[in-house]
Amino acid sequence: MINIPSTKRYIWLPYSIFSILGNRLAFAAGAIAYGDKKVVYSGPVYSRLERNRNKKVVYFTNTGKGVISSDGNALKHFAIAGDDKNFRLGKR
Repeated sequence: MINIPSTKRYIWLPYSIFSILGNRLAFAAGAIAYGDKKVVYSGPVYSRLERNRNKKVVYFTNTGKGVISSDGNALKHFAIAGDDKNFRLGKR
């Protein structure tokens, strides 16, 4: 149980959440504090956008071995939002 100060509330979190959080923090420490370039500690981060005639190419950093779907296959479709905060479908 976790006591949330000034709320008189407690939250029960399964142990697995702490294990996942601990691993994520350890990976971040290895990458940030120790400069380990082999460790991917976060998800893909937008890098830049290139416009080529009738298409736009979006680049990301922190992709590890590439951006893949939860079933292990390459992405086929995804949505991305612009400055207007409207999502549009993208294709790989």
